[in-house]
Amino acid sequence: DFPGAEKCNFGQEVTFSHDGRDFLEYVSHTWVLDGEGKQVRPLETESGYWRIDKDRKVEVVMSRDQGVIEIWYGELADQKPQ
Repeated sequence: DFPGAEKCNFGQEVTFSHDGRDFLEYVSHTWVLDGEGKQVRPLETESGYWRIDKDRKVEVVMSRDQGVIEIWYGELADQKPQ
């Protein structure tokens, strides 16, 4: 839930790609879904980069279509970023 945002059912497609450099490229598209699970309209798009260093430190830089930029730092724990 986001303050001021409508509550809705949504679908999401997430793509990670890798071209051999030391990061993953990330793209996410979401759509509002109707009661039958069909796409009604686009909801949000974000893209960015994930980098994990040899010490298991994680850095994520993302840009959202509303003009918000996020930078997240963490580390891998039990094979999950935290």
